Amino acid sequence: MFDLEHAIAEWRRQMIAGGFKSSDVLDELENHLREDLERRERAGLTLELAFENSTQQIGTAELLKPGFGKIGRLSAWSEYAKHF
Repeated sequence: MFDLEHAIAEWRRQMIAGGFKSSDVLDELENHLREDLERRERAGLTLELAFENSTQQIGTAELLKPGFGKIGRLSAWSEYAKHF
């Protein structure tokens, strides 16, 4: 059975390993992930598939980090969140 809390903890570990050290940024990304999961579940996806799709849409730390580094932590999140 899919364990969402375990999957999110592993996702956070991967983000940290990819260079995201700020708990504020990680918390914001996780909040977005959880909101997206809820939307996808309401649309009829299983929680596991919703998680897979959401994490793919957010992207990996390697893809996100350059954008966060260029324009600053909070403003980067604001710009990123506009796409959802």
